[in-house]
Amino acid sequence: MANQNAETVRVTYWPGWGRCEPLRCILAAAGVPFTNNFLTAESGRSELESLRTAGILQWDQVPLVEMDGRNLVQVNAVANYLGTRCGLLPSDAGDSYLVQGVWASCQDARAALLGFPFSAYPAPPSKAQFDSTRRGIMGE
Repeated sequence: MANQNAETVRVTYWPGWGRCEPLRCILAAAGVPFTNNFLTAESGRSELESLRTAGILQWDQVPLVEMDGRNLVQVNAVANYLGTRCGLLPSDAGDSYLVQGVWASCQDARAALLGFPFSAYPAPPSKAQFDSTRRGIMGE
């Protein structure tokens, strides 16, 4: 269901997939055109602070989807809103439960990956650690 009133839907997040990509996918699946507003390393901190000061971020976080005169945050709530608003969620309670269960399972599976870009890379194992692990796996 394309955006009927031709308003500009704006999505604000860091320039990466992270928590925002599923929301972009929902908008794309619904045929809703949107613009990305990327918070950059150079200006993101000040832009984020400006959004917070202006009261735009209800819980002081992104991703932010600006649609229907609302400032939508909290990924699961936004996904539910978009699914309902764009006609992607079934009206039958049982079918809707199934769709939202699949969504929640996907979010659970993605959770471990979300922090990876922000983690320090561990040092590679030493030869002794590698050999010890290999022996343990091989039963030597």
